[in-house]
Amino acid sequence: MNIGKIIKITEDKLYIGYEDGSLKEINIESCDFEPKLGDKVEVYEGFVMKVDNSNTGTSVDKNTKPRKAIAIVSIITLLLVIIIISFVSVKEQISNKQTTSSSTSKISSSSEKSSTSSSSSSKDNSSSSLTTSSSSSKTKISIDSDKANYSEVDYSKWNHDEIAVNTKVKVYGKVLQAMEDGKSYTLRVAINDEYDKIILVSIPAEYNNRVIAEDDHITLYGLVKGRQSYETVFKSTKTLPYMVAYMYEN
Repeated sequence: MNIGKIIKITEDKLYIGYEDGSLKEINIESCDFEPKLGDKVEVYEGFVMKVDNSNTGTSVDKNTKPRKAIAIVSIITLLLVIIIISFVSVKEQISNKQTTSSSTSKISSSSEKSSTSSSSSSKDNSSSSLTTSSSSSKTKISIDSDKANYSEVDYSKWNHDEIAVNTKVKVYGKVLQAMEDGKSYTLRVAINDEYDKIILVSIPAEYNNRVIAEDDHITLYGLVKGRQSYETVFKSTKTLPYMVAYMYEN
């Protein structure tokens, strides 16, 4: 029998003395009753249970048995809950990894198609052309090189896909990330150095006339292309306003 007496109470601790002279320190949160100095208690598996002072040693033994059984059942139940939660968590992680892998594959495919479309825009009349003019036999595509025809747009409207595709746009900001594939660039740019106004920019290889580095300040001229998704360094997918740039200054 592990019965002692409360000999000291602090703000968060109980000190229990035993007949053999030993002393035990217990967190007061382990009590299921209001502890008082002089209370006889029994400590079992970290739980403090009060022992009826009026009962004999035999009666205390009888009373503590069902309490021990309750404590054991509680511990077993807690372990089962932890096991179930762990199983569900592992299952969700596996599912999330599969979803992320699928999304990454789709994003890569979309980026490749966008790059191919941009690089061949002067040959096959793609939607990335800035201006078009008609001839008697075929359509000719040309780039509007007059920078005065490009203007800033509202970021919120752009981010909510409310700016028409192929709108001529001018953007100034800081290069947060520059990824070079051959001679083409994919950039993440913070408009006016505002980190809550970030866009994705694609610069086709044929319009790359100067090396772009991270932390460069750059002015871009090009076309609004809606919104585009990309994979972050944390393996999550994020969608941002997207443009194709044909002229830039850095």
